[in-house]
Amino acid sequence: MENYKDRLNSFANRVKEEKIELPIQKVEPTNFVSEAEVQLNVYIPKSMMRKLKSKCIERDLKIKEFIATAIAHAIE
Repeated sequence: MENYKDRLNSFANRVKEEKIELPIQKVEPTNFVSEAEVQLNVYIPKSMMRKLKSKCIERDLKIKEFIATAIAHAIE
């Protein structure tokens, strides 16, 4: 039991003495600038959603950006 207490005290001392380094978060603005937004819900086939996700990953885009750009081109 004494060994456990010594190890616990040793751990507590290390926690108190060691400097904590927190990771720095990177904040990136989205590329798509929009006006006031509204929510759009649609149902699409699973296979289409998988292809959409793959395409967005290839182009390094968020699904929201991809869809908004596609709709903008379609209604011009």
